[in-house]
Amino acid sequence: MVRNTIVLLVAGMLIAPGVAYASPQAKSKSSPQFVPWKAEEALLVSGSKAVYNQFAAITHTKGCVYVRAIVAEDGSTTNVVFLTGPSFLMGSVLDAVMSWRFTPSKQEIVTVVPVCFFASGDDPQKLVSSYRKAAEKHPDAKNLTALAYELLLMGLPDDAAKQFRQALSLKADSADALLGLADCLATAGDLVGAVDGYQQGLAAAPKNELARVKLADWLRHEGDLDGAIAQYRIILKNNSGNDLNDLYRSTLAGLLLETGNADEAIEQYKQALRHAAFDYPPAHYGLGQAYEKKGDTANALKEYKEAMREMPLNTQFRDAYNRLSSH
Repeated sequence: MVRNTIVLLVAGMLIAPGVAYASPQAKSKSSPQFVPWKAEEALLVSGSKAVYNQFAAITHTKGCVYVRAIVAEDGSTTNVVFLTGPSFLMGSVLDAVMSWRFTPSKQEIVTVVPVCFFASGDDPQKLVSSYRKAAEKHPDAKNLTALAYELLLMGLPDDAAKQFRQALSLKADSADALLGLADCLATAGDLVGAVDGYQQGLAAAPKNELARVKLADWLRHEGDLDGAIAQYRIILKNNSGNDLNDLYRSTLAGLLLETGNADEAIEQYKQALRHAAFDYPPAHYGLGQAYEKKGDTANALKEYKEAMREMPLNTQFRDAYNRLSSH
């Protein structure tokens, strides 16, 4: 039975956990209304199913990935972001959820989707039994936290939150428990609690890259662009040799462009794209937007054309190129 999960390859492109896979210009005017998945699921009209890929099959990966999806007023899915879960099915899930269409509504909606992969007949409660037995035998913070993460993986975030809280009652500064509880709060739509949890967890584990990416994403979602920019600057400072730096730099450039800082956005995009291995179409598109904002039509067209070359079916890339070339 497929419910849902996540990987780091999407159509040949590297995607960092916490970084949005989205239509490039799909930005909220204000924070959308949070709707629990059970309510939003009833409004799902059409879309693809996530595929259990060969990497997951080889590694016998199973469990749940949680993604945050933003649904536009017309019912189209405009943005999907990884929250937590295993990595081997990320590409399949992101592709699938981006194809989903919902019943149109009067306002933009955000929901958290659990995408779970279990074999027919699997019982999530049985799958966590060994962790539960260990926690019952030795109810220390470490075992309780391990149990909580397994519960979250098995699609039981409410139970996971209880275990994380019990772990924190024994070890209040446990970074793993703080960050795990933040994930649970995020899946429940408690964005304020999630941001606070990520901040507390990062105070205890300041070099936890994934947690900082998640914090930056939630800050951006809540409209705190300066806060999100600050987090990506810290990530880049702490991880100067990280393989994901070009993607992080591209994300930073997009945030800078949202704040109107086209000059630095151009520099950050150019730095990200200087490596031939990082041929990321949304980065070319973003750079084109930045050039266009500066009135540099020739370079904007060049970047839009490059984005189209990599993703010829993307209508936004093509529309931007056609709009500018017709002037």
